[in-house]
Amino acid sequence: MEGKLLLLIEKLQAAKDIAEQSDKMRMAAYFLDMAIVEAEEELDLLVSDRRDEPKLRSDY
Repeated sequence: MEGKLLLLIEKLQAAKDIAEQSDKMRMAAYFLDMAIVEAEEELDLLVSDRRDEPKLRSDY
């Protein structure tokens, strides 16, 4: 899941970079930036939840 989110963030950033090159695409760039922030927050939650999971003992 993390890999998919990272790929999504990368693609959204590329689309935002293209949109920022045109004055007519300012609103699209803004919405893409919002989507990037949401995806980054989701990634942070995913990583945080994984860190909070109890560790299984493997020395049994």
